[in-house]
Amino acid sequence: MRIPSGLVPGNQPRCAWKSGPSLVVFRQLFIAGLSMMQVMMYAIPVYMTHEGIDPDMMALMRWASLFLTIPAVFYSALPFFTGAWAGLRARAPGMDLPVAIGIAAAFTGSAIATWRGEGEIWFDSVSMFIFLLLASRYLETAARRKSAAALERMQQAFPASALVVRGYPQQRETTLVAVNQLQVGDVILARPGDTIAADACLLEGVAELDLALLSGESRPQTFQPGQEAPGGAVNLSQPVLLRVARTTRDSTLAAITRLAEQAGQG
Repeated sequence: MRIPSGLVPGNQPRCAWKSGPSLVVFRQLFIAGLSMMQVMMYAIPVYMTHEGIDPDMMALMRWASLFLTIPAVFYSALPFFTGAWAGLRARAPGMDLPVAIGIAAAFTGSAIATWRGEGEIWFDSVSMFIFLLLASRYLETAARRKSAAALERMQQAFPASALVVRGYPQQRETTLVAVNQLQVGDVILARPGDTIAADACLLEGVAELDLALLSGESRPQTFQPGQEAPGGAVNLSQPVLLRVARTTRDSTLAAITRLAEQAGQG
């Protein structure tokens, strides 16, 4: 039996997902967190003091808060400003635009109040706002990375080919075909270690199937003749014959993969 060209199992396409959170994002998050903590050291005494603070000390704390907020605004908040500018250029502004406007307005107003020596300042709110937004984006990116890795594992679980028994039950010779050529009603042979290419009804043999990728169940499940085995399950026992109930495109694994893709794009 010769494997036709293009049906080598290892040559399956992979997802073109971006990698996880970069070092730059982590640095921006770290700088924003450090700036927030330092600014809060000056803001908390103001909130807790009811008798007032010496004007010279208050001015010093304002200027210190200003300089400590600058790294958060001009470095950590760069993703919001660049995203807002890109949205404006594309005439499709997104959520980065109001975020960037809020950060710029609060920082500018606080800087003017510090220069004049009067008025309210919001350096603590600005630095905290930047830190919390970056932290949420960092966690979201990490979650997307895990989702992308799981999706890639599912896509790699699809076999590139399947063994079809054309003359069943009179003949038992197998033909290697691409999984996208499988039709409902085809009889396929699943050998030990093979991944079932499509949802199929078990015809002959008792199968021990690994459903970990589909359901998370770690223990093999026993399937008797007449039961339907989901596509993507791995045969761990003896060779078994199955009749295709749904094509690979409509299989259980394909449905799970589509849901994972939609979740990753949402």
